[in-house]
Amino acid sequence: MKARIAASALLVVGVSLLTAGCTFITPQATLNPYDASDGFSATVGDIEIRNAFAISPDSVDASLNGVFINTGDSPEVVNVQYTDNDSVPGTPVTKTISIPAGGTVSLGDPGVPQLVLTGAHVEAGALLKLFVQYGDQSGKKIEVPVLDGTEPYYSHLTPTPTPTPVPTTAAPTPKPTDTAKPANN
Repeated sequence: MKARIAASALLVVGVSLLTAGCTFITPQATLNPYDASDGFSATVGDIEIRNAFAISPDSVDASLNGVFINTGDSPEVVNVQYTDNDSVPGTPVTKTISIPAGGTVSLGDPGVPQLVLTGAHVEAGALLKLFVQYGDQSGKKIEVPVLDGTEPYYSHLTPTPTPTPVPTTAAPTPKPTDTAKPANN
């Protein structure tokens, strides 16, 4: 009887070890990096780009949103190049983002000026092709998803065109005249 109990206990332990052992060979999904939001992430040298996406409600202009992190020891001016299809189709246009050393710029945050890509002509659901480069680093081509901004949490990110400055006309400068003479009464 004792042998039967010992054999049963040994069988239970053996089955438990065999069925629990499958976790040793199963890959863990948490070890695979991925973009958990709507945007795209990339790294160019010391510049990390996180959750980059564009909002284009009219399929003409787009605002670039995302976080640009400078992990380096010196401030950098990042060039973001896209294709302008308004004035001369296919013309590359470069916009810049200044990032302090060890600093972060969050495009889309309140108080941070928008980076409007005028004439990008990209529809919601498409991918906007960008080229990101700074300093003497070789750049990187990235494609960021384009959203239409209809979701309430993205509505404040739609591109706001920069107002065109109104030319001011200078007031005429008065010219000196001869000294006035009193009238004879």
